[in-house]
Amino acid sequence: MKFSKGASLSSMTLSDGFLSPEFSQFTTSYTATVTSATLTISVLPEIASSIVKINGKQGLTNTITFSSGTNTIIVDVAAPDGNRKQYTVTVTCKWIHVFVQIK
Repeated sequence: MKFSKGASLSSMTLSDGFLSPEFSQFTTSYTATVTSATLTISVLPEIASSIVKINGKQGLTNTITFSSGTNTIIVDVAAPDGNRKQYTVTVTCKWIHVFVQIK
C-alpha cells in the first residue's frame, strides 16, 4: 500500500468518547472508551479530496452499533491518485452498574 498526504485525514473525532492519543494525520491507531449507556458511535473524519469508507461503507459519517467489550472501527482513506491509508479505532465499551434502592 502506497501512502501519500492526499490519503490522510485532516482530523477525526467521535460522537462520544475521545481518541487516544490525540488525532494526528501520521498516527493510524487509536483507542477510545465509552460506557454501556452509549449504544452507538459516529466517526467524524475530515478530508480534502479523498474517498472515505468507515467499516466498509462509503461516507463521511457512519453510525456504528457496538456491544460490550472491544469493538474495532476501520477508516479507509483513498486519495484520487490511488494512494491509501487506513486508520483503526479500538473502542472499549465498559458496563456501568446502577444500583437502585427500592423502599
